[in-house]
Amino acid sequence: MAYASTGMSLDDPAILEDGAFVHFHPDGNELGLYGMVSHDTQFISKWGWELDGVLLEAAREDHTTYRFRYTVGTKGQISVLRRVQLLDGRNYRETVDIANHGADAGTVVLAWRIHTGFKGIFELREAAAGGGYHRDVALQTAEHRGIFSYHRQDSGIEVKTVIDAPDAEMSPDGDVLLCRHRIALAAGDACSVSIAAAFSYGVLPSSCILPSREEWREEFGLSGDRPQREAEAPFVRAAEDLRGMMLRTRYGIALAAGMPRFMNPFGRDQLLSALMLMPESPEQRWRTAVVEGILHFLAAHQGTEIRSYTPVSTSGEALPNVQPFIIETPGEIPHEVRYDEQSGMGLKDTWHPLGKRPFGRYYGTADTTPLFVATLGKYIAASQNMALLRELETPLRHALEWMSSREFAGLDAHGFITYEALPAYTPGGPLAHKSWKDAANAMVDAAGLPVTQAPDGTLRTARIATIEVQAYAYRAYREAANMLSLLDDEKMAAQCTLKADHLQKNVLSFFRTQDTAGKEIYAMAIAYPEGGAEPIVLNVHNSNAAQVIWTGIYGEGDTGRDNIRCIVDSVLSSAHLWSGWGIRSLGANEKGYDTLSSTAYHRGPVWPHETALTAMGFHRYGYHAEAEKLQNALRDLAEVLGGSLPELLSGQPRNGHAPQLLGTASRIQTWSASALLAVHGLASKET
Repeated sequence: MAYASTGMSLDDPAILEDGAFVHFHPDGNELGLYGMVSHDTQFISKWGWELDGVLLEAAREDHTTYRFRYTVGTKGQISVLRRVQLLDGRNYRETVDIANHGADAGTVVLAWRIHTGFKGIFELREAAAGGGYHRDVALQTAEHRGIFSYHRQDSGIEVKTVIDAPDAEMSPDGDVLLCRHRIALAAGDACSVSIAAAFSYGVLPSSCILPSREEWREEFGLSGDRPQREAEAPFVRAAEDLRGMMLRTRYGIALAAGMPRFMNPFGRDQLLSALMLMPESPEQRWRTAVVEGILHFLAAHQGTEIRSYTPVSTSGEALPNVQPFIIETPGEIPHEVRYDEQSGMGLKDTWHPLGKRPFGRYYGTADTTPLFVATLGKYIAASQNMALLRELETPLRHALEWMSSREFAGLDAHGFITYEALPAYTPGGPLAHKSWKDAANAMVDAAGLPVTQAPDGTLRTARIATIEVQAYAYRAYREAANMLSLLDDEKMAAQCTLKADHLQKNVLSFFRTQDTAGKEIYAMAIAYPEGGAEPIVLNVHNSNAAQVIWTGIYGEGDTGRDNIRCIVDSVLSSAHLWSGWGIRSLGANEKGYDTLSSTAYHRGPVWPHETALTAMGFHRYGYHAEAEKLQNALRDLAEVLGGSLPELLSGQPRNGHAPQLLGTASRIQTWSASALLAVHGLASKET
């Protein structure tokens, strides 16, 4: 099943490197919907090539994410033997080898037709619905160079796409750049022709260094030796995918979330990936660099003020019944940071026809801040890196202040972090939920109703406490107590320990419930509808309660093992969470279960990262055989799909059937790649 909603298919070749990617159609000749994208902006939309006016078909030879080779058809006796594309975050280069196999000399014209509109990633996502904004792009040509340029309306910075082709003739054809190579070859001769594109977007280059692909594979014991390649192939591909998602920033290495729609840093995605990639020894210097880079990046973007945002339509008019909302609060760790023009307009108070979006620097989550503290604490405990702890002490304390705030974290009397859920997502507005299941219909009760919909069908807001946010906060307080002790702040360390104990007691008391059949489970959330209605316990079989077992929220030793027995049973039951390819986000017997529709996002599909986190939790409590079942499912899934694990897939039962992919999914997802490497590490520990 093609990824129709993202405009990409698993068969589409793509090159991925440092926040940039090139998306081709399967024939390798024309670009796909996304074209060449770097830092959330499409720098090239059309890149078609032809020989003597005839489009050339290509056969794909190389399936890595970094380098593609193509063998193409013959035009007379002169043929294109090989085409190699190379990409880094700011530059794309293409080399074509041409040979004359005939007995006579010959001349051909190899030409490229190139175009761009400097659209942002949101506009590309909405292209099918007619989204997009016309920009007055200038095109200048010189003898061997063509330059597309445009001044962004959010910053005034001039962005450019510079095309260079030695010995080629550049000329405009309307708003298209035509690049022609006239090639004369004697009989038996061959030559190479190259063309390059440089992307300029006004951001100072970072001195951050990325590991080579070989160095990155070695961090996970993936040598690539021929006898091991077949068994290691899925894990090698995961390492390749993750290496392609690395971003060079001034704060160190960060990770983009997913290709094609989320090629930018996210908070939650990076932190959960860091937990799965945590280095096991100082010798794993690149895993160390990634974890530290993520922590530095998120600390540098921590909220510093109360900032509100008013959505507007693309015509500049206020949207009906949409109130301003708070986008940033002091101490909060961001949900995402974007670089495209539309998102940049959301950071300004002035209106522009592009329409404002809040996602340039969007906070809007309840879980990233406690996850930041938990991840920092786990890393400090393993590395004893006191220099890093002192460097991030202020962000740590600000994050703890946010977690203790009734105003910002919605802290209630039970110690639960809560948030206000909205009935729907408004384009250009906030996400409906501030938990990881952020789709408007994600939080459903046993009757199958979203908590923001009353039984009579009317919409309402609701204040929600989800179990995974409380579990992250619990782990954060435990880790903070250890870090504060290292900083000789025993008073605050003791306060964090008390908060952790209080939170754990209340989670085990209020979230432990029964499903409609009377079986013990842990609720997905507790919701408090507006207007003083009775609290709603979402007593449905859910993945949230399973993926946080690693936090220790359920207790230690035999007590903890007994407490999670009901989760183990739910995870391994095909009637509830077990699909055969991983664990479903919502139980198959639940009335709200949906795994194939366009709105199924969080109501039944399998998310590989949750399966891996659950396996890690099972190992923590000694459920090794059960964990191995989850690990094997992810490995099998990767093998069947040819390597990369997508963002999500249908929760339909395996039962001998191939996995069903969903149109909403990213083709490559950082926490899915991290999930596969995490289960590879678990398997290595067992042997």
